[in-house]
Amino acid sequence: MLAYTLARPFIYLFLGLCLSIAATNLYYSLYYENTQANSLVSILFASILLIVLLKKKKSIALVTIAIFLFCLNEYVHLNQVHDLGPSSNSHKFQKIEFKITSDNFINKKHSCIAIANINNKDVQCKISFQDRSINYPLQYGDMISGSICLTKINGSSSRTFNTYPDYLLNKHIYYEGFMSKIDHFQSASNNSLYKMTQYLATQIKNILIQTCSKPENANLLVSLILGDKTDLNKDTKQAFLSTGTAHILAVSGLHLGLVYYLLSLVCKPIRKLKNKNSKLMESILILTGIWAFALITGLGSSILRAAVMFSFIQASNCLKRKNDSVNTLFACGFFMAAYNPCILSDIGFQLSFSAVLSIIWFNPYFKRIWLPKAKLLLPIRDLFSISCSVQVLVSPISIFYFQQFPLYFLISNLIWIPLSFLLMILGSIQVFLFAFSQKFASLIGIFSEELIQFGVGCLKCIQKAPYSILDNIWINDVQAILILCSFIFLKFYFITQNSSMLIKSLVFAVSVCLSTYYTEYTISKSRELVLYKYNNAFQMELREGHHTIGSSPNSNTLSKYRSLNKINHTDSITLSELIALTSKIQEEVSIHPIKCSMKLYCLKQKGTTKILHLNNLTEANAKCIQGEDYKISTYLNMSQNNPIIIKLQK
Repeated sequence: MLAYTLARPFIYLFLGLCLSIAATNLYYSLYYENTQANSLVSILFASILLIVLLKKKKSIALVTIAIFLFCLNEYVHLNQVHDLGPSSNSHKFQKIEFKITSDNFINKKHSCIAIANINNKDVQCKISFQDRSINYPLQYGDMISGSICLTKINGSSSRTFNTYPDYLLNKHIYYEGFMSKIDHFQSASNNSLYKMTQYLATQIKNILIQTCSKPENANLLVSLILGDKTDLNKDTKQAFLSTGTAHILAVSGLHLGLVYYLLSLVCKPIRKLKNKNSKLMESILILTGIWAFALITGLGSSILRAAVMFSFIQASNCLKRKNDSVNTLFACGFFMAAYNPCILSDIGFQLSFSAVLSIIWFNPYFKRIWLPKAKLLLPIRDLFSISCSVQVLVSPISIFYFQQFPLYFLISNLIWIPLSFLLMILGSIQVFLFAFSQKFASLIGIFSEELIQFGVGCLKCIQKAPYSILDNIWINDVQAILILCSFIFLKFYFITQNSSMLIKSLVFAVSVCLSTYYTEYTISKSRELVLYKYNNAFQMELREGHHTIGSSPNSNTLSKYRSLNKINHTDSITLSELIALTSKIQEEVSIHPIKCSMKLYCLKQKGTTKILHLNNLTEANAKCIQGEDYKISTYLNMSQNNPIIIKLQK
């Protein structure tokens, strides 16, 4: 095991950087912008690692690398856009200038992510607009200003809800606001690379829509080629998710692998040239094509990982160096995390990274299960082995986030992986032919639509098959890590044939079972109060063990929460009765509506006052709160179905 990892230094670098980021962020969450505390924990963490390295008499190179790691982490951390701290949670309306960094205007969702300079510090915010306030197309890089009330985004206290605010916080977007009117607008330059690639992506999307007769088929083709799933039918999305083929809709290494292969074929004549720079020319053309495709598809975490990895592979080929897939993968993860530490919490990055590592590690073992003699069966064997091997490390992560496991993933992948390759090629031909003849492009589009309808029909049949999916599988983060550790030590057992590795794998597997029993016990002995929005009204639910009483027991908002806690019975009670019951159970928790508005509630807990608002805060709301003279500590936005869980003493 030691020899395996020492031969791949980027494993140490990546894991060391991950631990450093986690430690620094932990102390940052406690001390906000106390840079002395951040520096102290980084130095302390580095010192411990250095002592361990010196004790084991490692080379001075490793010591130098460790120091570099923590200096890099501190530099990246201090240059990130962070929270302004608890004192910044204000409901005052003020005129602020924003620079748009991403938008949703094409999809008729009038909101954007923008950067504002507040108190001489850049802050990322989510801004919503009224329909009538947008009289011109807003795009990346545009500058806007107007009166706005910025409130702090508060994530859910439980992962059961997987709320949009949690996603924003992982992206270091800490504030949101509602701008009723844009006072000033300044358009950005059209020369930026990002704007040009997004314009090209829009043109490709329009061509695919024009050359397909049915919008739902065109939207699926757009998803396969560009990764844009915004207009995709919900039923189609669910069919892909339930059958284990959702990765096909996310542009990743599967798509970029095809692009890489096609570019290699195009560059084959250059390889035959006897010029000493032919290898360099080929690499430049391939890398340009790869990164152009990555930019057009929006540089998501999975496509970015694939682009960086293929860049390393092509560079090693150009330099005639042997390529180690595991070391290349961890090098890719290291540089991505060094540039943007937030990517470690991105679900797409986690699934993409674990999928590639799982294929590299476990695919050779699954290949040995079936050794067909006929060469025609080898592609089917490869699809079988890849589809099975990818599930080893991906399954714990996908179950953790989505609480389900598709049983017929093998059948659906055998259909859709080759079908997706064919549709990508046909879609590219449609775009190319459109420049010469829309009629010929539409003929190719008819063939693409037939294949799409066949593929979607197969997925829906698989989805309706009995026992097609295991759902409501709940594991926590510790259990997911324990399962992954069990598989990792199993891999090292296959490499070393050392029985101690197998024992460690079994210990981790048993720990998962023990952790499950402990979780069941803690749920049965706990009591929680859940505050949430349903039917545009404030609702509450009180849980004690596996029993709940609530003001809206039939709401779907808490379906996952009830499933996680294995609720066996729910009683109905009025909201006023439940508020009174809560104050009797625990005196330090009180909830009451603010008199001047039906959409504002006051939550007092442990001496702090929190305002719960069901809609976007307006200037009238702010005056209403000020008029009643509340000493506010936090504003909690419940307009995005963001339930709040309060743990009560039992």
